[in-house]
This record gives sequence, structure tokens and C-alpha cells, in this order.
Amino acid sequence: MKEINLKINTDSIGMRFDKFIAENSEFSRNRIQNLIDEDLIFFNEYPLEKASQKIKIVGDLQIYIPPPQEWNIKAIEMPLEVIYEDKSLVVLIKPAGLIVHPGSGKNVPTLVHGLLAHCGDSLTGVGDVKRPGLVHRLDKDTHGLMVVAKTQYCLEKLQKQFHDRLVKKKYQAIGIGSLPKIPSEGNLIT
Repeated sequence: MKEINLKINTDSIGMRFDKFIAENSEFSRNRIQNLIDEDLIFFNEYPLEKASQKIKIVGDLQIYIPPPQEWNIKAIEMPLEVIYEDKSLVVLIKPAGLIVHPGSGKNVPTLVHGLLAHCGDSLTGVGDVKRPGLVHRLDKDTHGLMVVAKTQYCLEKLQKQFHDRLVKKKYQAIGIGSLPKIPSEGNLIT
């Protein structure tokens, strides 16, 4: 189990514990709450009871991080066209015809299987499970860029950016044939 130690000084008195931890670590407040619920965060050797507790005195904070659990999906080697990669994320081109995530009885190799093989031990865990964090998805028959998080912190930050529409997405479609005329008033297709 990994241990993180933080010192709390007089500047932090009055601040909530979850806010202090979030500002001094890579943990989201949700992750901090889960660690508190599991009795894995201690202040001056006593377990924190609530994330909303206010800091009243200086002291030492210990955070214990359990190792991520192995996922029940096997890594499968496959060619991936990686555009960018660092310790937190991978940006790659998903080819048309490749399913992103296993499910609904689809046990064929998926992008997730390939990412598990590609990333290996660089996946630190998403939600306490050693797996890639899918920020968004593309349909099976869609070819395009995908952003995948390797850490919980990165996943939450990217999801917020997508949610807040800070990420600009651009789509192109190719049609074969012609569009049918639809007889209705205000029709945009002619």
C-alpha cells in the first residue's frame, strides 16, 4: 500500500480537509471521500471521519492508497496508432470497425483490450481498478481521435473539460448517393 504524508501548518487552519488534500495531491474530492470512508486517511494518527471536517490544529496527514485491482479483461496486443502519450493520457486514432469497450456479450478484441496491452503498468488505476479511463466514445464504424486517461485524476479533469465544452470537437461525414427529398414546410434538405 502506498503512503502519502502531508504536513498541515497554521496557514491551513480553518480549511476543509478534503479541500486541503485536493489542493496538495492528485486526488479529487470524490476519491478523497472514498478513502475516508475506507478509513485510509489519518490526521495525527486518527482516522478522518468526514471530508468536510475543518482543520483546527497543525499536524500530519497520512493517506494510504491501496494498489489498483486487476481488471477481469485480458490485454490483447494489437496495432494502435498513438498520436500523443505521456504518463497521464493517450491520444490515438480509433479505426472504423473497432469496438471501443467490451460489453453486451461482445468478447471480441476491443480498443480497451489493446490499450491494456499498450499501456501495461503505466495505468495507475481508474476507480481503484487498473484500467484505461474512457473520456468519450466513438461508435464502432467511426474513425477518429480518442483521448484516454491513464489516471483517475486525469480522467476527472478531462471529463470536466468535455462537460464544460472546453474541448473542441470536429466531425466530418461522407455520404454516398443523394439525400431523399422530404415534402414538408421548412425543410432544410432540398
